[in-house]
Amino acid sequence: MEQAADTFADWIASFMDIHARAGIESEHLHTLYTYACQSAERGELKKADQLLYMLLLLDANNFDYALSLGLCRQKQGLHKEALFYFLRASSIRKADPRPFYHAALSYQKLGDASSARYAFTWIIEHPVDVQACAQTDEPSDWYLAQCEALRDEAKQLLAQLPV
Repeated sequence: MEQAADTFADWIASFMDIHARAGIESEHLHTLYTYACQSAERGELKKADQLLYMLLLLDANNFDYALSLGLCRQKQGLHKEALFYFLRASSIRKADPRPFYHAALSYQKLGDASSARYAFTWIIEHPVDVQACAQTDEPSDWYLAQCEALRDEAKQLLAQLPV
């Protein structure tokens, strides 16, 4: 039974990585991702959104694509949609506080103080996982400093939430 479950899991996972099945090189996806991020920085949010959505379709297990699409939707004021992508990002990299932080901000915008409180509390109560740092492209010291800054901000924002 366990072997059948592993085979099924492998079969499902193969569909999550469409770019590899289609022979699209990761380098090409990275180039498109860089362009999408530059578009977002220039305020071309629709263009960035479309590129990020396409990238996530091609590589559904990419944390950066999911988090960036969530941020793009958040910047467009599409907070309910942003939450979906923050949830996706947190399921890919469970120990990373960034999806929780941005989800909390969207929950605040939607008037859901209870869910915002939960997300901020999660950040505060879960120490930064050094192994999660190994999954990022950023230098470990920089990543850890960013996570600690998010924890400090989460404490401040949590204190401001209505009880």
